[in-house]
Amino acid sequence: TRLTARAQIAPDTDWHISRLYDFARREFGASILVPTHSRYVADLNRAPDGVALYPGRRETGLLPVLRFDGEPVYLEGEAPTANEIRTRVASYWQPYHDALAAEIARVHAEHGRVLL
Repeated sequence: TRLTARAQIAPDTDWHISRLYDFARREFGASILVPTHSRYVADLNRAPDGVALYPGRRETGLLPVLRFDGEPVYLEGEAPTANEIRTRVASYWQPYHDALAAEIARVHAEHGRVLL
């Protein structure tokens, strides 16, 4: 594996998002997009251009090489290459955001407004 032992247990994972928000889907008809991969593959909550989500605070980036605690995700010399980054953005980040945009458009067309 390319990940450090600590990163392999995925300490920065938002576990059970679908279960956590299932009440909103059931009771209010909310749409929920659930990631299928770890944020270590691609953090879907980060901008593809690297703009800080929380300026002035430690951040993990689009393809994190450091965990939230500042420790490395990858073993030395195993961080993603520029080509791998492009591939992951195209394979994971972009499809998620395309689905999000489509769902926003669908809900807006149906209700005239969207709460995101």
